[in-house]
Amino acid sequence: MKVPVVIVGAGACGLTAALAARDAGAEVLVLERDASPSGSTALSSGFVPAAGTRFQAAAGVEDSAERMFQDVQRKNLIVPLVGDFAGPKTIRAVGHYMKQHDAVLSVFYTSNVEMYLFQQGDDWKDFYENVATLPLNSASTFVRFAAGRGRRFGTSSGFFTLRSQMWSPVLEVIQSVRGGEFEDYAGVLDMSE
Repeated sequence: MKVPVVIVGAGACGLTAALAARDAGAEVLVLERDASPSGSTALSSGFVPAAGTRFQAAAGVEDSAERMFQDVQRKNLIVPLVGDFAGPKTIRAVGHYMKQHDAVLSVFYTSNVEMYLFQQGDDWKDFYENVATLPLNSASTFVRFAAGRGRRFGTSSGFFTLRSQMWSPVLEVIQSVRGGEFEDYAGVLDMSE
C-alpha cells in the first residue's frame, strides 16, 4: 500500500491540504504536535492564509495555490511519503523522525487505508503494531472516513451512520488489537465515534 502524502500540522492549511489531496485521490497522513488540531490559525485573530484570491488580484499581487504549496514545502511543512503501512519501514521511519523532534502524534487520518488492510490477511495487525511505534499519548486519535461503512461491514452493534468521519483513541485501538477484541474492520468501527 502506498501513501503519497504526509501533512505535518493539523491547522487550517494542513487540514485543507489533506482534504484537497484526499479529494484528488491520494491517501493522506496528518501529523500534529499538539494535543488538539488548531495550528497557528488559532493564534491569528481570524486571518487565514490563502493564495490567488480576488483580493490579491485586485491589489496586483501575483500568487497561486502552487506557489503557496511550494513555499510550504520549502519550509518542510509537507513531507511526501510513499510506502507500505503494514511493512517494516514507512510508519516506523515517521516515528523515528517524530521522536528525534520531540513530536507526539495528535491525529492519524487513515481515510480508507484500514479497510483495505483488513482485506489483505494480517496486514492490519502489522499496521497497528507499526502505529504503536509512533510517539503516542492518550490524546492521539485515529480519524477515518466511514460514511455508510457500518452497514456495509455489518458491525455487531448494527449501527448506520451518515457521518463521513469517525474517530477513536489510537492507544485503545492498539490495546484492543493486542487483546484480540476484534478480527475485522467492523470491530474498528464499533469502537469509533
